[in-house]
Amino acid sequence: VKQELGKHTGFSFKADVHVFPGTQIHVLLPEPSNVFCILHEKLRESKIQFNACEREYGPHCTIYNGMFLEKVLEPRQVPERRNEIKEFFNNFKVPEKGAQIKSLALYECDLADPMK
Repeated sequence: VKQELGKHTGFSFKADVHVFPGTQIHVLLPEPSNVFCILHEKLRESKIQFNACEREYGPHCTIYNGMFLEKVLEPRQVPERRNEIKEFFNNFKVPEKGAQIKSLALYECDLADPMK
């Protein structure tokens, strides 16, 4: 994975935020997507363990996953925080030329206890 990442100076993304249908997952879509597909395949081949995904993979960079709110906030705090986030993304503008990510980090997240 590290060797593959070393071949690239950054990743460019389309100039808009997408939301996966039926979810609160906000993503940027890479342009071109082939580099992300190669990186995804290298991660699958690595010794890093991942849970199986219910959906077919499509190259993307998650910038917000709303499903974590219930796991990190008190139930009474969730609706207000969701509204704040919705307002943020309604006003969020990706530069017309798109966005570029120049560094990448991989973290382990225990969905049963994300604060772990």
